[in-house]
Amino acid sequence: MSAHSNLVGIKVKLDRKQQCCNGTCIIRPGQGPHAALVCDGCGAHCGWLSQSALNFITETTRRFGAPSEPIVLRQQEKAMAYELKDNTGSMFANDRKTEDTHPDRTGTAKIDGVEYWVNGWLRKTKKGQPYLSLSFKPKNADNANPKNSVAEDIHDQVPF
Repeated sequence: MSAHSNLVGIKVKLDRKQQCCNGTCIIRPGQGPHAALVCDGCGAHCGWLSQSALNFITETTRRFGAPSEPIVLRQQEKAMAYELKDNTGSMFANDRKTEDTHPDRTGTAKIDGVEYWVNGWLRKTKKGQPYLSLSFKPKNADNANPKNSVAEDIHDQVPF
């Protein structure tokens, strides 16, 4: 990412069905020539920036300067370069942690075909042994419990 280090901190808006928080991510350095996309709201890892997108944003900011609004990244028809395989996951250091209650690690996992946000806290046992405490939240949890279901509506008693 050294050739693209001037992109670190630029905001991008992901145009896809499953989004974290508000869908706005920040470009962060990744391994080697890669750049990571980290949620602007909670710091969770949201994916990797493709080399073609990275090159385009680099050239655009070189010519016109850093954008004042998030860049909208539209998902192409073909699959993204990184896709979680079933029963796997990844966690990364949470560089947006500002309080003790915030997770030390954030990431994603796919378990039995369901994708989850994963948070981890570095803890110690009473004997001082380190361990990682984890929490999982389904990525579609916001849609999992609708306030009014069709079944409730059908059984409502409305006097006529």
